[in-house]
Order: sequence, then C-alpha cells, then structure tokens
Amino acid sequence: MILDNRFLIKKVMENYSEKIKASEPTRQRRGLYVKRASLFVLAFIIFLIALWIIDLFKTPADFRIVRPVEGEQVSLYLSNYIMPRLHNESQYGEPFDLELSQAGINEILARHIDPNTMAKAGLSDLTTCFKDDEILFTARTNYKGFNFIVSMAIEPKIDAAGKLLLDADNFQVGRSSMPFAAEMIKEKIIAALCENFKAGKTDEFINVVLRTGTIDPVFKINSSKLRIEKITVQNEELIIHFLPEHNG
Repeated sequence: MILDNRFLIKKVMENYSEKIKASEPTRQRRGLYVKRASLFVLAFIIFLIALWIIDLFKTPADFRIVRPVEGEQVSLYLSNYIMPRLHNESQYGEPFDLELSQAGINEILARHIDPNTMAKAGLSDLTTCFKDDEILFTARTNYKGFNFIVSMAIEPKIDAAGKLLLDADNFQVGRSSMPFAAEMIKEKIIAALCENFKAGKTDEFINVVLRTGTIDPVFKINSSKLRIEKITVQNEELIIHFLPEHNG
C-alpha cells in the first residue's frame, strides 16, 4: 500500500513537471511580449516629448513681425479713421459698429509701442492677430540664451450684466501649449502693454486680463457716452458694437 502511494505521488510529480516544462515557452513568449510592449510605449512617449520640444522653437503660423516705427507721428489709422468715426457716430445718438482691421491695429502697435519698454518686460516684436472669436497676441522673448515666440489668446465677452470680460487662455511657446507657464507669459505681455498704455481706461482694460475681473465698458467721447454692447472677432477683423449711453 505504501509503495502504491509512493508510485502515485511520483507519477503526479512527473506530470506536474512535464506541464511546467510545456508551459515554459508560453511564459517566455508572454514575458517577451510585455517587454516589447513596454519598450514601444516608452519609445512613443519619448517621441511625443521630442516633438513637443521641437515645436517650442517653431514659429507659429499666425506670427507676423511688426517693426516699431521711429518718430513722434501718431498712427494714421488711429487719427484718420478710429477717432473721426467715434466722434462722428457719437453725435447721432444711434447704435453703430466700428470695424477694426488687424493691419490697422498692428500699425497702431508699431507707432505707439516703445521697444525699450518692451525690452524691460523681456519682449520684442509684439503683434496681434484676429481669429474666430479670439485676439491673439504674440511676441519674441529670450530665456537662458534661447529665443522663443510666446503667444496668448484673449476671448472678449460681454456678460449678462453688460460687463466686459477679457478671458485670457491658450498660452503657447512656439507651437507647443504651455499651461504651466501661463502666468509667466501673461505677466510678460500684460506688463509690456501696461507700460506703453498707462493713460485712461486702456491701462485698466489690460489689467482686467491679469486680474480676471470685469469692467464697465463705457467710454466718453466729447459730451457723449458710448457703451460696448457686443464684440465680434473674425478673420483679420474685430467689430465693436456701440450703444449710446443715456443719462437718467
């Protein structure tokens, strides 16, 4: 009886050993598959990181160089188009639209942006681009000896209370999104703009972006007050709809 049990145990052990040997190639294949899959995922991640780094140094498609214009001459687009339109339309006491071109706004920047002030903020070649529903600001900057192009998109909105909100988002360096560098990019661009436009509500509007607050969009033109009711941004054009603000 004891011999039979020993024989039975021996046979069970032999069968078990054979099964282990038979399954060994399968285990090896499974291990090889896992190893190859891990290497593929790692290589893919490295590839994506490499593309992201390369895009940091690429020029965004919307970037246009706007060279500062030397001299004291006021922008012709500002003096010959914007101010006369606002002055004339405000006399009628009726709603009206003011259409602003991308080229015209960049001409104002070229005339009224001081390169030395921009340099203090660590920027140069500030330009703007009008796209669907957003205003894009781009500029050059230098970080640890490397030149980059930074950009910030602003989506202007009028809320239900009639307040203006300039919502800044979509921060990029080159063609790569940089959400973790948003504050740095925002502060650089806004500091440069605020230094150049300190007078009136222009400076206040710019600070709205930094403070993420709202502002009452009412302007006084001569003896009339105009309220911005709607802002439409489309390809290379910004349209501001004004309403006369009546007292009482």
